Amino acid sequence: MPDPSFSTRVAKIQHARRPGPFGLRRRTAGSPQPRWRILGRMLAALVLAAIAFKTLLFVGLGEATYEGRRAKLANGTELERAAAWLMQPDPIGLGVARVVEGLKG
Repeated sequence: MPDPSFSTRVAKIQHARRPGPFGLRRRTAGSPQPRWRILGRMLAALVLAAIAFKTLLFVGLGEATYEGRRAKLANGTELERAAAWLMQPDPIGLGVARVVEGLKG
């Protein structure tokens, strides 16, 4: 006769491996996170860091100086033009800059 504790453990493992809602696998306590979730978090952190960097430059240099330096980059090499395109002001960055300037006031 098989050991009841072993049978119980096997039943728990089989239950944990059963698909969850929408056919997704359930996560168990020690299982690592899916790579796409980690990649998504890293990408979100990178975007937030870029917005923070642009905002700090915009507030620190002022709008006229920032645009002048960005215009110089736009007339440079391909890499500098790409940097100028990335550094163009966006609505989120401008909104955060207004808030920071208000706090700095």
